[in-house]
Amino acid sequence: MTKDIIIGQRLFDVMKLYNDGMKDCINGYLKRGKAIYRLRKEKLWCRDCAGIASYKYYIEHELKISLSQAYRLEQVYKEVGKALEKNPVPLDISTIVLLLPYLHDKTDEEKLEILEANKDLPIEAIKNNLLEASGKGDKTTDTCLHEGAMEQYERCCNCGKFLRVK
Repeated sequence: MTKDIIIGQRLFDVMKLYNDGMKDCINGYLKRGKAIYRLRKEKLWCRDCAGIASYKYYIEHELKISLSQAYRLEQVYKEVGKALEKNPVPLDISTIVLLLPYLHDKTDEEKLEILEANKDLPIEAIKNNLLEASGKGDKTTDTCLHEGAMEQYERCCNCGKFLRVK
């Protein structure tokens, strides 16, 4: 029994480390977005001594990212930067990017509520929820519109296999 407790504690510690890394990761994305926002807003990229021809050239050659990624990072900062700086939520950047169109006209509290509600969901579940919310429930991958009998399944806790219930 104590071996299970030790393994459980190790798992807890590893997951805490992972979640702390996610918070640090989001903080890094927010800092990069803030920097890109300032570069563009204040036109600081023009001041580079290397004779940069355009903003696109500066982003691609100095920051070594694509222009679309730069715009995405800037949008993440502008939409959720203040909210996440106050209350960091361990999220993957892809989750935030998926939710950006739905966060646009919300208050910081509403944004945090939406982010908190989606922080533990896989990307596919978030996509399905967004499809259902937009009235396109027939396109989700987690629902079946067919009439008829459904099969019941159980999942083994040890190996993770799904077994049909008879």
